Amino acid sequence: MVSIIRIYFEFLPFTPDSIFYLDSYLRIDPIGPGSYERFIIFINTLLGENIKILIIINIFIYCLTIRELVLMVPDYNNQKFNIFFAFAFFLPSIIWFIPNILRESIFIYFIVMILKYSLIIDSKNITLDFKIISKIILFSILSFLIRPQILPILFIWLTYLFTKRNFISLIISSFIGFLVSQSTYIQTQIMRKLSFHYLESFKTEASNSHESIAFTNLIIPGNLLELMYYSPFLIIRFLFSPFPWDLSNFRYAFAYTDSVMVCIFIMILLLNVLKKRIFNYNIIFFSFLFIFILSIFEISFTGSVRHRMPFIITLLPCLIFMNTEKTNE
Repeated sequence: MVSIIRIYFEFLPFTPDSIFYLDSYLRIDPIGPGSYERFIIFINTLLGENIKILIIINIFIYCLTIRELVLMVPDYNNQKFNIFFAFAFFLPSIIWFIPNILRESIFIYFIVMILKYSLIIDSKNITLDFKIISKIILFSILSFLIRPQILPILFIWLTYLFTKRNFISLIISSFIGFLVSQSTYIQTQIMRKLSFHYLESFKTEASNSHESIAFTNLIIPGNLLELMYYSPFLIIRFLFSPFPWDLSNFRYAFAYTDSVMVCIFIMILLLNVLKKRIFNYNIIFFSFLFIFILSIFEISFTGSVRHRMPFIITLLPCLIFMNTEKTNE
């Protein structure tokens, strides 16, 4: 409802990215922003150029995503979803980014579908077949097309998932990973960025370009030991920033409100973990794998608000107060 009201009263402005997607310039590269531009062109060709239609489609896709998350919960008809829906529709970052001309809605839907089929693959009661495998691979490819930087994270997750089911899958995953890494695009856009040297240059250059919102202390690990040492703080900062001292003006108040709500969210999640109310811990493993790796590269609190949002959403099923102590490993 808040999102629909926003369409007609425009009480929240578009982000610069939205204007960037709506310009007349079509990027040659179909991966990343170019993929979403092509989606916009397809909708405009089909339904005419109308920003309100694009926003409504984004909202509709997000609602489909929430439906899929609800269906993940065992015996969902008999569970209470009050807290689930409160965060699903009133988290400030959702109100800000979902009803906008951005990639978030489509990306979140693809990520949730990957999670859905991951839980199916990991279930001991399900016979693994080509249809299920093809679906998780399809949604992984679509997620990569929207946000190519997540490819290494997806590879780690899928390798873990299939190896857990069958150890031989580790050899197969390694072989596939080797073949994919030979691609010129993967080597130039992905592989070369998997180094501490690139991490330093990226965070330094990006922070200089966004001084008003960049973290005061970037924290750039120089090796694996430093990465392990700084990881707890990087994750905490990624999840809970901006802190009160980060706010330079009133227009970032929504971001601070979001961080407060995420803090409450994580407290409820921890309570459910302690009370053994989590019905499948793979949801937590999946979400925090992305949160951990993305936190290493984050340089600003506004980026944290936007980039953590998809994986706060994937954690939503863990907020349900399950009346059982049985959980899936």
